Amino acid sequence: MIHRTSRRIRRSAYTLVEVMISTSVSLLVVGASLWLLVAGVRSSTLATSGSINDLAQWGIASRLWVDARIANGITIYQSYTAPDVDMWLRRVVNDGGNFMVFTLSTPVVDKTRYSKITGYYFTPTTSTVPATGTIYRFDFTVSSTDQASFKRLEDILKDNRTTIMASATIVAANVTTFMTTSVISGNSTTTLANVFLTRAAGTAATLACSVAAGNAAQKTFQQKVIEATFFIRG
Repeated sequence: MIHRTSRRIRRSAYTLVEVMISTSVSLLVVGASLWLLVAGVRSSTLATSGSINDLAQWGIASRLWVDARIANGITIYQSYTAPDVDMWLRRVVNDGGNFMVFTLSTPVVDKTRYSKITGYYFTPTTSTVPATGTIYRFDFTVSSTDQASFKRLEDILKDNRTTIMASATIVAANVTTFMTTSVISGNSTTTLANVFLTRAAGTAATLACSVAAGNAAQKTFQQKVIEATFFIRG
């Protein structure tokens, strides 16, 4: 009787080899599960980060809309260089440029007192048409001296150009233009790529471009066409 019981015990017990095999399998399963979990979290983080960056990249239209609601004037120049600022397009309709300025001002008799300037400018990294580059934004408060003297907008921009450019921040990179403007100078005509277009003199303008975001290697690369018209309250 005792002999039979000991045989049953020996038959039901696990051998050392069986224990080692089951432990190894368990470790492999746990390891694979952890790897999948980490990979999933990493992939989710990358996708979330990419989505946030994409939204920030494409949010330029929303920022322009907010700035347009605050301003009571708008001006577009061919570029932010001093010579182009002198050739202002405030009264020109359907002409394009790469420098748009929102202004907050107060009319006094036949003069204008500018108090705040918010601007966007596009800097191309190539000279081709269409061009690619970056859009920057700046905020500038006009000094009390310039306000008191009713300084021209163009003079404010030129005299404070260094300060204004130093304060600018990137709002959209990897921007590609698809609008062009023909500029006539003497007997020659030059075709310029631009992202801004005047719609109604001093009161409306359009942003038109395509913006790329994401990373091709991570399968998050996307390109979006952005076209929006902004109206100033006047």
